[in-house]
Amino acid sequence: VTVHARPTISLLSTGAELLEVDASVAVHQLRNSNGPMLAASLASHGFKVTRTEAVTDDPSLIQRRIANAIAESNVVLLTGGVSVGKYDLVPAALEDAGMTIRFHKVAIKPGKPVLFATSSEGQCIFGLPGNPLSALTAFHEFVLPTLRYLSGVTPGLCRPMLKVTLTADVPSKGNRLTCRLGKLSWRNDGSLQAEPLASSSVADLAAACNADGTIMVPTGTTMLAAGSSASFRPWNAIPAASSLDGERCLR
Repeated sequence: VTVHARPTISLLSTGAELLEVDASVAVHQLRNSNGPMLAASLASHGFKVTRTEAVTDDPSLIQRRIANAIAESNVVLLTGGVSVGKYDLVPAALEDAGMTIRFHKVAIKPGKPVLFATSSEGQCIFGLPGNPLSALTAFHEFVLPTLRYLSGVTPGLCRPMLKVTLTADVPSKGNRLTCRLGKLSWRNDGSLQAEPLASSSVADLAAACNADGTIMVPTGTTMLAAGSSASFRPWNAIPAASSLDGERCLR
């Protein structure tokens, strides 16, 4: 029997404006929703965060916290600080800490600023956008498949995709791969259908809580019509594609 240890994971949320979720916030502050959101997402897939920390916008402090997390983790997740603003300090901090940035920015919506780096000893570091829906989408597209792979999951099963029938039109600008929130249900013929869900912004976690995953609109496509077939990235755990039947798919 071949067994694999589950990877150890550290979660760092960056930003001087972040406060604990139960704190009172001023107009220039935010509650740290990304930390609990990602910890809950990891737990739902059988992974546990061993280190959680909020870090202010101080380059040397971010660098030290990254180094500490690398020393005790196989995978480090950072949220915020990876875009192009004055306080987006994570890429430089990673390089100063000796990490190698493998890619930064991907043609995906939401989640474009996502970053991936590695340490000299092989640890994986992900920089996720600060906007919650962007972070959650990037988590399921990049982080979760990596964690599955590190846990010994067959590579072909690390990024499962379903074929669904759309219940409504899904428009897109077509300039990037677009991940649109969707809710699954069963058709009378036993196949899956997906209802596109509206979201008010990339901070709309209420909409994300109602979603089973995302409808994938390919680059160059400006409309997926109602009744057409589409690819769907499930956010819930599902069995292998060959055994999709009944409600087991959605558990």
